[in-house]
Amino acid sequence: MPREEVEGAIDRQIARRMAMTVPLGSDDCRAPITDETLRQIGGMAVLNQASVHPELRDRLQISLHHPVDWGQAKPPTE
Repeated sequence: MPREEVEGAIDRQIARRMAMTVPLGSDDCRAPITDETLRQIGGMAVLNQASVHPELRDRLQISLHHPVDWGQAKPPTE
């Protein structure tokens, strides 16, 4: 994947105020970033792609804590 595409995706999320803490859910900015952290972020990226590319959804063979609602997302409120 081209670096510009990744940077653009990150910039869009930040602009939407959708930035995340790393490790996920941590309040400690010094907490180690582990293999598990990167697996979680990778999983989020794949789910994000499946949200806009419905043809990927049937290929997902993953276990989630909660089922995914693939319905139309509501735009963030300002």
